[in-house]
Amino acid sequence: MLASLAVAAIAATAQPAAAAKYTLSVNSALTTNDPLFKGLESFRDNVEKRTHGAIKVKLFPNSQLGSDKDVIEQARAGAPVADVVDGGRLAGSSAFWPRLILRRATRASAKW
Repeated sequence: MLASLAVAAIAATAQPAAAAKYTLSVNSALTTNDPLFKGLESFRDNVEKRTHGAIKVKLFPNSQLGSDKDVIEQARAGAPVADVVDGGRLAGSSAFWPRLILRRATRASAKW
């Protein structure tokens, strides 16, 4: 049993030779059937294409990474995550204006 867990752990951490330089995990409460989620899939594909694979976007539907508040706090702490939320959830709280994300995105896009 331990041997199979070790093999699974090694397989999970193995990186392909041409791995992306950056990975952005995008959390959303949307389901994969939602038309807005289809837009996120298009966003993912376009980012990976325009950056020639340097940025990989991983989509997490159904709030798999956690609640909106938790994921936004992770982003504010410097984690490479984003959260798709409606403006109503952001109203009235300056904690939800993560300028850090904008600075990082600007630095990354300057390379292309």
